Amino acid sequence: MKVHCERIPRSLLRGMRAKWKLCFFTSLHFEDSLQLAAGSFKGLPLAGLALWACATAGCAATLGPSIAHDERELYRAPQFDYARLKAGGVSILMVTSRVATEGIREDVAFVIDQAAERRLVKVKVVSRSETLARVRQAGMTGDLQRLIRGYEERGAIDAAVLRRIAALQEVRYFLATTIIQYERTTRDIASPPSTFVTPGLQPARRGTERVQRIRLRGDVWDSYCGAVVWTGEGETEAVEETASEEVRLDDVLVMAATNLISVFPRPGEAGRTSDKECGA
Repeated sequence: MKVHCERIPRSLLRGMRAKWKLCFFTSLHFEDSLQLAAGSFKGLPLAGLALWACATAGCAATLGPSIAHDERELYRAPQFDYARLKAGGVSILMVTSRVATEGIREDVAFVIDQAAERRLVKVKVVSRSETLARVRQAGMTGDLQRLIRGYEERGAIDAAVLRRIAALQEVRYFLATTIIQYERTTRDIASPPSTFVTPGLQPARRGTERVQRIRLRGDVWDSYCGAVVWTGEGETEAVEETASEEVRLDDVLVMAATNLISVFPRPGEAGRTSDKECGA
């Protein structure tokens, strides 16, 4: 006999502020050694037998990886919508962080490039690598470094430099991303006590689980107005047993980047646009 215990996503709704979507991918099997114990419950429905088996072996401690997603739009200027984004195009300008290494920042920049290309299919997207290459060709590397340093230190961008870079890229908007939370740790876990006592079964042992979490915040800067016109966040958390290798760090980064880009303005939205180019 083999029993498969599975939990499905609790919510697939998007656009809810601070709404977490919990996804559990579990695969728990009990081998033929449980045949004898299960024989006493032949009269139970299959679902009841599965619940009994999970409770007996401590399913809560041996479930597969759990993945939680969060995405939200924090701010949008009245004059910024999908039509203007499509008309102006967007350049992936930089990824900054005080909590992540340079290697993680580079990886995040790469997956944001990919997510933007996939999700913004009708919008001109200039990747970060293309942006850096054109800046170097124009001899503006020092200007870009100063612009990034000013953004990291003060949260502000030199509007004049941004307009010069915009002329190189032939786009109006720039995405500046900050890794505001990054965690990759291991912690102890203990199986909850079982309600059932089954002869011959060893009690669940203490183990460890790996937690991988990243939260990204994106600001879209309008080079024409010299101001932020959109801010959003995307977050992913993956938790799994340490011995498992089902969720890689790359997977977590890709999901967080996709969550961030998914809350960009979308086609068909109405009632948000101002006739003014800049300001309320």
